[in-house]
Amino acid sequence: MGSVFSVCTQPRTGVSPGNAEAELNKSAVRPADRNVYMAIHNFVATQPDELTICRGDMIELEFTAEQCQSSQWWKARNLETNRSGLVPYNYITKYNGLPCQLSGWMDCNRMDANRMLLRAGLQAGTYIIRPCARQNAGLAKLALSVRTPDRRCENNFLVKHYQIKNSADETVFFINKSKTYPTVQKLIDEYKNGGLCSPLAEPCPTDPPTVQFKDIEVPRQTLSMVRKLGAGSFGEETC
Repeated sequence: MGSVFSVCTQPRTGVSPGNAEAELNKSAVRPADRNVYMAIHNFVATQPDELTICRGDMIELEFTAEQCQSSQWWKARNLETNRSGLVPYNYITKYNGLPCQLSGWMDCNRMDANRMLLRAGLQAGTYIIRPCARQNAGLAKLALSVRTPDRRCENNFLVKHYQIKNSADETVFFINKSKTYPTVQKLIDEYKNGGLCSPLAEPCPTDPPTVQFKDIEVPRQTLSMVRKLGAGSFGEETC
């Protein structure tokens, strides 16, 4: 029958949020490669035809995304393990060179970030790192969205957005030119001590997307007829 979602309890060896950017830079895969995707959630295979992936793994589709559109499961090869199988389509995203393994990373836009961060129960300083909408020359590739108290209305919150800018060779990152950092993760760690609308706290929580069932029809040969209940115009009833 269908697959059950499970979580990789350990990250891929040598990969962690703190060194995600270095891992991306070391990859031989180019962002322009048409069929290369990246895992954005952990998925553990429970069926022989499925493929285990961990967040940050490079995934190569065996068919183009256009050819896969009719299915919820895409045939792919994990470039980290060199194994092939089916993965849920909503657990991977087109690889564009952005550091999706950073703590707080979400592949979403400004409006989605507002919606996620304004949910009840989140503390001030909860944040999201996301793609910047204006990825033109001289502008940032990333944006930082932060939940902060609304000083005009007690017990209300709003979301502030910051561009994370970078040098041309992407070796320096900053929000304010007076403070620069060698990686985005270093920048995030520093602003946990203050300096923005609120000190950064925890990444915005998110649940993995729903995994769709692959097999709805049960093969007839796997069923055993135990007892006949009755018969009618359309056949016999058994259990």
